[in-house]
Amino acid sequence: MKQITLSLIILLFISACTQVNSTGGKTVTEEKDSTSEVDISLSKMDAVEELSNVKEEEKSQLLFKAEGAEPGWTAEFYSDRLTMVLNYGKETVTIKRLNNDLNKKEDVKINLQSGASDFIIIQTQSCMPMSGEPSDKKVEITYKGTKYKGCGRFLK
Repeated sequence: MKQITLSLIILLFISACTQVNSTGGKTVTEEKDSTSEVDISLSKMDAVEELSNVKEEEKSQLLFKAEGAEPGWTAEFYSDRLTMVLNYGKETVTIKRLNNDLNKKEDVKINLQSGASDFIIIQTQSCMPMSGEPSDKKVEITYKGTKYKGCGRFLK
C-alpha cells in the first residue's frame, strides 16, 4: 500500500512539472521565460540600435542675454528661440525666433509673433545696468502694452 501511494505521489509530481497543450505537445515553463518576452527584448534592442544611429540635433546655444528692473525681466536669445521671463517671473514667453543678427552696427527691431504691437529693440549704444556689469547693448521690449527697459550682453 505504501509503495502504491508513493508511486502515485511521484507520478503526480512528474505530471505536474509539464503541461500538455491542446495539440498534445508538451510546453515547459520556467519562471518568466517565454517567447513573447524574448520578442520584446529583441525589439527593444532594435530600438536602442536605431536611436544610437540617429544624429543628435545641434544643441541650442545661448547667444545674448538681456535683463532689466521695474518690473523685473530677462530675455535670453538662443540660436533657435527667444525666451522672456517678464513681470518678476509671472509670465514666461518662448518664441521660435528667426535668425536675426544681433551684432549689427545699427539698431535691431524684432517683431514678436504674438502681435503687431509687440517687439524688441536692441540699440547699438551700451549701457550700465544696476548690477554694475558693463553691457554691449541697450534693450527695450514692448509686450502686451508694457515697456521693459534694460541692458544686454553677448555671451562668449
